Amino acid sequence: SSGIPYLLSLRRKNLITPNSLSQNKEQPWHDAQRRMSTLPDAICLISLGRDLDAHPSIVHGGFQAVLFDEIMRFVILLHQDLVCQPGPRDVHYTANMSISYCAPVMTPTNVLVRSWLTNRDGRKWFTAAEIVDCANSLLTTAESMWVTAKPGRT
Repeated sequence: SSGIPYLLSLRRKNLITPNSLSQNKEQPWHDAQRRMSTLPDAICLISLGRDLDAHPSIVHGGFQAVLFDEIMRFVILLHQDLVCQPGPRDVHYTANMSISYCAPVMTPTNVLVRSWLTNRDGRKWFTAAEIVDCANSLLTTAESMWVTAKPGRT
């Protein structure tokens, strides 16, 4: 009750997942303006309590990374369900993640975590996410690249 007493996750109803979201093979997440102008693929409204603090009243940065890792994988699974053959879900691994801490996430508080699939190239999935407060102030951002395991390798 003093960690995450409440959490609500929502997904975008009409996702469109082409084979490649961008012809640009460079890291696509640096275009924050383009990302902010589109609806997120998934959002989580989360109540954060003091058991998540690293410093008094400030959420641990490592825990923020866990939030990002979970919502970005969720976004990948949403898109994968649209473009892959029915059957068991593939295994995905976080290849890298970059986090920018813009302002402290204070506790107790409610935050919104929103995430997008920004690109897809073969087995590589590129995602972005951000944490904002109730005033829509940007607190933390993350970008990551995920790799789908080759069949038979988990």
